[in-house]
Amino acid sequence: MKSKENSWVLITGASSGFGKTLSAQLRERFGVEVFVEQADLSSIPAIIELHERLRERNIVIDALINNAGHGLQGPFLDQPLDESLA
Repeated sequence: MKSKENSWVLITGASSGFGKTLSAQLRERFGVEVFVEQADLSSIPAIIELHERLRERNIVIDALINNAGHGLQGPFLDQPLDESLA
């Protein structure tokens, strides 16, 4: 098992104001280093850029907390197909 000093967790959906609050809480409560990076994970070029930024810091992600979301309002079957696929 890796030590916590060499472990990195990627939390998606935490780059807005919520991300700053979450990062402060994680630093304070657990004494861990936190980087907040904005990336549109629906964009392949943005994902590639994020990957490059992580590589530049020698960060290898050990765990993923997939918190990113996109919401549509109303019943799923009433949504236009293009909006659901986006």
